Amino acid sequence: MAKEVSPLEKAIAAALKGAIAEKGTTAKDVAERLGVGSYPAFTQRLNGKVAMQLGEIVDIATLLGIDWHEILRRAEQSIQ
Repeated sequence: MAKEVSPLEKAIAAALKGAIAEKGTTAKDVAERLGVGSYPAFTQRLNGKVAMQLGEIVDIATLLGIDWHEILRRAEQSIQ
C-alpha cells in the first residue's frame, strides 16, 4: 500500500505548480526539460498524489530559477 501524502507534501506540490505558472511555462515543458520518463507519474507528483523526493524538488526549482528553500517556505506558509 502506498504511503499517504502529508499536508506539507501536498503544499510543496502546490508551491511547485504555482512557481511553474509564475514562470509562464507548463508542467509538460518542465517534465520534458528534466527528461522525466513518465509524464503521468510526474503530474501525479505535481498534483500531490505522490510525494516528491527532495532531489526532485531541487531539480524543478533549479530549472525554474527559484531557490528550493523558497518553495519549501511557500509550502510551509500555505499550511499555517
